[in-house]
Amino acid sequence: MRPMIHVQMTLDDHRFLSTADLFSVDAELEKISRVLDECPEMLSAAASDLHRGLKPAGAEGMAVEQVLRSAILYQLRCDSYRDLASRLGTDYSFRKFSRFYGRTIPHFSCLERAIKRLGPETFSRLNAVVVDLAVKKKVEDGCRVRVDTTVAETNIHHPSDSSLLWDCVRTVNRLLLGARKEFPSLDFEYHNRTRRTKKLAYLLAMEKNKVADLKRPGRYRDLLALSREVAAQGRWCRELLVSSGLAERDLIAGFLRSELDGYLTLTAKCIGQCERRVVAGEKVAAAEKVVSIFEPHTDIIMRGKTRSVAEFGHKVTAVTGVSGLVLQYRVCSGNPADHELLAGVLAEHAGHFGRGPRELAADRRFYHARNDELAADFGVRRLAIPQPGHRSADRIEYEKAGWFKQLLRFRAGIEGNLSTVLRCFGLGRCLWRGLKSFESWVGLSFFAWNLKKLAMLI
Repeated sequence: MRPMIHVQMTLDDHRFLSTADLFSVDAELEKISRVLDECPEMLSAAASDLHRGLKPAGAEGMAVEQVLRSAILYQLRCDSYRDLASRLGTDYSFRKFSRFYGRTIPHFSCLERAIKRLGPETFSRLNAVVVDLAVKKKVEDGCRVRVDTTVAETNIHHPSDSSLLWDCVRTVNRLLLGARKEFPSLDFEYHNRTRRTKKLAYLLAMEKNKVADLKRPGRYRDLLALSREVAAQGRWCRELLVSSGLAERDLIAGFLRSELDGYLTLTAKCIGQCERRVVAGEKVAAAEKVVSIFEPHTDIIMRGKTRSVAEFGHKVTAVTGVSGLVLQYRVCSGNPADHELLAGVLAEHAGHFGRGPRELAADRRFYHARNDELAADFGVRRLAIPQPGHRSADRIEYEKAGWFKQLLRFRAGIEGNLSTVLRCFGLGRCLWRGLKSFESWVGLSFFAWNLKKLAMLI
């Protein structure tokens, strides 16, 4: 079983600590380290993920404490796992913070596997521990909160029908080449159509004149024909892997079959989507669209922003208090209206603090007539959400009250909080693949922000 901490220090550890006076120490990391030392329950929260299905690394294996602290360093200071491993090997502050001391630093791939084992539920519990410590230190009380939403993007290129079909063709073709190389006995018709498909996709994307408008329908028909041909080759290969029994006997064949199953399904969706949109001129609902075959869980988010009409990722709800700490967050499915999210925010706040907030502020997108009654049921005494559109005389007087304007000024602070997390803590674009990994990335971003913020406050 992976140890929580390495209790016994090695001779190299003692040599490392004996040279402490020769190196400067990062003051910020020292403060965060003290916060972590005050919360030993964090190790218990992370231990279940790291004990399950992960082999120890090296002679002793990384302790849970080392994995958790390495994850924090990755989100705070590093651009990649290679960078993290390099900094752990050369930076005194990194070694001391991560508790590796004089030990050998694991390979960057080992660090990646360990960090990505931490799931979204674990980061939710870790953030709850940080909030509880803030309450204990009287930094936060949860009485006055502000709510807002933002979008965390998935790591995909801007989708278009031609680029999606090009992705499908090159990915299925790569799997077919792998099948022919590993299993020459498989007899299926194969024609490499990647060069022609890439050229058509490029012409559809780059030509912007009147001639291109006339040629576009014919080029899309050619592109669809090539995509169907490659998909047919993929289905033939998949059937041979199953009928020959290779998929059951051989690990590589089983992997190829599962990959073909997934990508052929998405290829069929992309072909149908292109036929409906381009050939038939039909409007396809956002919920039915595929915007990436590599991140199929990606949602299309329309928030009415001038600079970004459509965003591709997931909507994230965040709640911060007077301290600026993120008291709760949630990754939303689809593109729900903001006013539909307030009920879940109040319920989760009451579950954590034992009561609803006394004062709550949000922007006009959260306004709905029934939200006033809902907030009152949870004990909210002052609710500052501007009403959009026409307002009655009573509503105008209500919004002119001094406490209402004060809460709106307080609400503006969450814009700065979220902007910092988006730009400096990786929330703006998730670099991990899969929905669960996306949720873990969001949790790690907020966890790193909360730790740094709390360390500065106490």
